[in-house]
Amino acid sequence: MAFETRTLGAVRASYIVCESLRDARILSRFALAGGRNFRRRKWISRRLARELRRLHEAGLYSGDMQETNLMLAAEGDEIMIYFVDLEDLRRATRVSEGRRLRNLVHLDRSIGRFVPRSQRLRFLYNYLGGKPAGDEARRLVRRLIALGARTEPQIVRASRIALSH
Repeated sequence: MAFETRTLGAVRASYIVCESLRDARILSRFALAGGRNFRRRKWISRRLARELRRLHEAGLYSGDMQETNLMLAAEGDEIMIYFVDLEDLRRATRVSEGRRLRNLVHLDRSIGRFVPRSQRLRFLYNYLGGKPAGDEARRLVRRLIALGARTEPQIVRASRIALSH
């Protein structure tokens, strides 16, 4: 929890209240802890996609959405997902498609080194709630590729390969 005290609009003091995340690990370490357990990775992907979509639907987005800012912990048959490093978290009345796609591109860029393209594409479909119709899927992918080209040119090459399969 974070809050500020203000006097006549000027910030006088800022406070943050936090607690340690016991047994939580960054996304990659949590996902890879099960070895080659594809069912576990698929389950994590669905859960994470749902939470990211829920965050966006609540009017929140991050300027720094990457796997090292996602901590996960097992709690029985469920996982807890913690969004950390929130200095770039922003609130909007409605999170635009562009902001949503930028978060997805940033996350894709950071997980690309340990998650195969097919699983990253499945994550996108999980986020969207299913595979869109052909024209809509192509439009979204073109936008993702264009956004990726602006952040890192090598994403474009990897994305084009993934789409051809």
